[in-house]
Amino acid sequence: MYYMTNYTTKTGPTDRNTINNAFTYVNREGKSNTIVAPDFKLDPDMCAKYARLSAEELFDKKYTRSDAWNLKYVNTPLTPTPSLDNAEPGDIIVFYSPNSNYNTSGGNNLDRWGNIREGTHAGLLVDFDYNKQPIILHQFHSELEIGKLENIVETRNIKPVRIIKTKN
Repeated sequence: MYYMTNYTTKTGPTDRNTINNAFTYVNREGKSNTIVAPDFKLDPDMCAKYARLSAEELFDKKYTRSDAWNLKYVNTPLTPTPSLDNAEPGDIIVFYSPNSNYNTSGGNNLDRWGNIREGTHAGLLVDFDYNKQPIILHQFHSELEIGKLENIVETRNIKPVRIIKTKN
């Protein structure tokens, strides 16, 4: 028997709960697997940093640090895509959120090269479930969340726009 649910835990600097910070699912090979969300005690809105540190801790993959919208300039980006067919565990996924404050932050919605921000959020692809659905680990504002991509897209109103791979 298998089950799939999203799990969220508060991670704000003063409101931290690290009990039951795990997600259990059946992977592509039909085996039960549990992912434990690393808790780096980051400030809210540090999604790209959380994804980068999680990739290093869980997959030994080292990404160059940057904001979600600039990751494509300092790492190896794949072409923009709403599909994760070419993604693999340990890749960072950049998402676009139409409701993000980073779309108009201080009237500036440009990335480091003066282009309009393609993405405003980042998460880590940790695995695929038995239905080949991506499992994403991310920090959304002050919450850690692990769950199926389709659930996160629906509940957070975000969509994947780019896969980021390490340079090494």
